[in-house]
Amino acid sequence: MTISSAASRAPTAHRRHFDGIQALRFVAALLVVVTHTIFYAHERLDPSFAPWSYGSVGVDVFFVISGFVMMHAVRSMPASADAWKTFARRRLERIVPLYWIATTLKVVSLFVVPSAVLHATLEPVNVVASYVFAPTRNAEGKIEPVLGVGWTLVFEVAFYALVALCLAARVQVLPVVAVVLTTCAALWWAFDPGRPAWAVYFDPIVLFFLIGMVIAEFSLPGRRRWLWTTWALALVALIAVLVAPGVDGSFERNAPARFASVTALVATTVLAEGHLRRMTPGWVLTGGAASYALYLFHPMIAPAVPELFARLGWTNGWLSVGVSVPLVVASSIAIHRHVERPIAAALMRRRTTGHPAPSP
Repeated sequence: MTISSAASRAPTAHRRHFDGIQALRFVAALLVVVTHTIFYAHERLDPSFAPWSYGSVGVDVFFVISGFVMMHAVRSMPASADAWKTFARRRLERIVPLYWIATTLKVVSLFVVPSAVLHATLEPVNVVASYVFAPTRNAEGKIEPVLGVGWTLVFEVAFYALVALCLAARVQVLPVVAVVLTTCAALWWAFDPGRPAWAVYFDPIVLFFLIGMVIAEFSLPGRRRWLWTTWALALVALIAVLVAPGVDGSFERNAPARFASVTALVATTVLAEGHLRRMTPGWVLTGGAASYALYLFHPMIAPAVPELFARLGWTNGWLSVGVSVPLVVASSIAIHRHVERPIAAALMRRRTTGHPAPSP
């Protein structure tokens, strides 16, 4: 039996589509987009227009969702020695094509109109590393690929590789991932601010993947009481860090309040799935489906608005944001429909026609 036929016959008891998670994808992407469009207006249009950084929590939500989805994906994998190949291929087919297209457009723009691109330069090592998801420092000293937002994919691909290794070794995924990620987060404090680029993998942000996997485990039938417990503990922890004296109650990156609030948010979304399935508008689900395109392409589309406003002499920052956000959402939906989905369909046809039909 071939890999594809084995996958088609895999048990479907744990396969489930969560409309709430799909909607939350859109919300997470919008948080990042709003954060960046405010910054673009500040940088390119009105320096007095104050930046807003808290929308970066959308990345944390993305990582939790990724862990949640991967845990359900693992459960749908056929129990075979080649399951890891199927898993790895599907994940790479999901993220690589659109990311390579976006990265290539960014590289081309740096060649054609370098003056229009801020915070990025063409450095051979950084460009090559960007295409293979390897962490490197750019000209500004930041550990970022050519396409700045691609820094999250460095973590995503490493997470996928870890899960694939667990499948290849035929070991329980959740316990092994839990040990590896908690160890990595603990080692973060062993590096000073001048840490090498590869040490980025020890960033405590990787714990959000684990949180998502745990929520997925507790979302299974018969384990919902543990999900309620997780939700309650997250709320108690959030309240505790906000009111306890001497405890970091900020909402900065990797702060305890961020971990607690994001955990509570995603757990709430899963627990409320029944209601959300009935209430979520179709356009929100469409936005969720296009969230990857929205995340990748908004840094190349949104800056055009404040650039245009500056030439027209319009200096209203909120007007710039108000125009930028709908523009990038509409553009991302078009990219999803006319680029991302056709590529996915072509890759699926290739997989299907590339294997002989199983014998009866």
